Amino acid sequence: MLGDGTSLTRTNVGTFVDSRHVRQTLLAEVASLAILFATASRVDAGDGGQKFADHGVALIVPRGWWASGRQMSSGVEPVFRVTLSDRALHRTQQDSGPCYGGIARQIQPDGVVAILREAFGADFKPARFHLRSRRFVLPPRKLHEDNSCLGDHATLVIFRQAGRGFYLWIAAGAKAPAAKIAALLRALDAMGITGAATAK
Repeated sequence: MLGDGTSLTRTNVGTFVDSRHVRQTLLAEVASLAILFATASRVDAGDGGQKFADHGVALIVPRGWWASGRQMSSGVEPVFRVTLSDRALHRTQQDSGPCYGGIARQIQPDGVVAILREAFGADFKPARFHLRSRRFVLPPRKLHEDNSCLGDHATLVIFRQAGRGFYLWIAAGAKAPAAKIAALLRALDAMGITGAATAK
């Protein structure tokens, strides 16, 4: 034992090692391993995708998924802000106004989609738009119902955030796995919305 409280330990090759240095080295190695495992967990969870950001709306697109700010139906207003899906989608003649019949076919049988549109002018009456919830939910399938031509496993969420009003459609195919639906909802929950935006 040295005067400063540091002890020396004899190794199996006959040399002496500062025990305080050994502890520090071990702690550093443990911390490095913890960071490595945490990173691996994030990758396994499907994170690490690309960022979509446009008109004050930002979200992380899960790896291998698709997102676009293009107009996905003949309807001009509410304004399309982002469409997110596990597959690339395209607008068809069946996508008219608030009816997404073409998109509904494209997500079958096991796909998912979220469509975010923003209200402007007379369409944006703050009293109609509830404050955004912390979590978005896709309710259980309702047989024989058809929400905005997206099928019987779809919902429309109307909310406001940062002084802006939005319509959010969430839908899943008939055989969409629970894990894929959960990944879609996680991406939406983490979506950031800031400031006022122009209609264009």
